[in-house]
Amino acid sequence: MHFNIHIWGDVDPTGANPLLDFNNALELYRELLGSFYRNLGGAPNVRIGTARWEQPTDIKRSGRLLILPIGWACDITDEPFYIVPFANPGVPGSSVQADLTVSMAFPDGSSTIAGPIAFP
Repeated sequence: MHFNIHIWGDVDPTGANPLLDFNNALELYRELLGSFYRNLGGAPNVRIGTARWEQPTDIKRSGRLLILPIGWACDITDEPFYIVPFANPGVPGSSVQADLTVSMAFPDGSSTIAGPIAFP
């Protein structure tokens, strides 16, 4: 999943600190990344792009906009519902054999096929 996250830093209402809007946006950025790392499986699952400041004008800007491209991986795999019978060792006539062909399709379009697989 890939998103562009828009982070808004408010301007200092007193006008005393001209950099407060940058600081506010950067603090939100830091908190957001921390929450992604904690809740989405850590750094290996989170892909951070290059953040950019967008400011079309200095007139009535009321803060700063930071745009952060971010993506993350999430596991959507599940075990297939296929019951494989099993054999009881030492019990005559209880051996089982199943022939399966396993194939894997990769995101780049390539694939692989492994099989047949025989269960003892």
